[in-house]
Amino acid sequence: HLRIVGYADLLRRQKEVNQTMSDFLSVATHELKAPMSIVKGYISNVIDGSYGQIDEKVKQPLNTAIAQTDRLNNLVQDLLNVSRIEQGHITFEMQSVDIKPIIDTLVTNYSEVARLKNIALSYVPDGAAIVHADPGRVQEILTNLIDNAIKYTPSGNVSVSHRKQGNMLVTSVRDTGPGMTEQERARL
Repeated sequence: HLRIVGYADLLRRQKEVNQTMSDFLSVATHELKAPMSIVKGYISNVIDGSYGQIDEKVKQPLNTAIAQTDRLNNLVQDLLNVSRIEQGHITFEMQSVDIKPIIDTLVTNYSEVARLKNIALSYVPDGAAIVHADPGRVQEILTNLIDNAIKYTPSGNVSVSHRKQGNMLVTSVRDTGPGMTEQERARL
């Protein structure tokens, strides 16, 4: 009987720790998102000429700063999603989504990062690219795939493409990086 009471108490404490961790992640991600939005807004204003004309050479690093702010925002969003998943509060807003503009934007955002690493980043669409999905989740997934492909490719190329396969759209992000070891694939 005492062992059962001990397990019940341990379970209760584990739930409290999990709730505290989830609450912390939720608050921390919210607090990080606000300043990132402000930083991105100011950089965008500088690029748009709101504070006066700037040299074209200055626009490239500013666009890179915006892309990296977006990347940081995505990482914070991933943390928030972990919290939501653990609490059972993750939601999906399913709708028809054209993924071409999403990929075009990501390729534009990551083109400077890729160029600095001597990586050719390309997107080769093949026909219609309409899927039934949550557009935010599609963007998160594609962002992570493109970001990782660039991050782990020392030089060469990263290409994004898609093709119809039956009633599915298969989207591929391919790179010339070293790939994953057997141990890394097992952990994945």
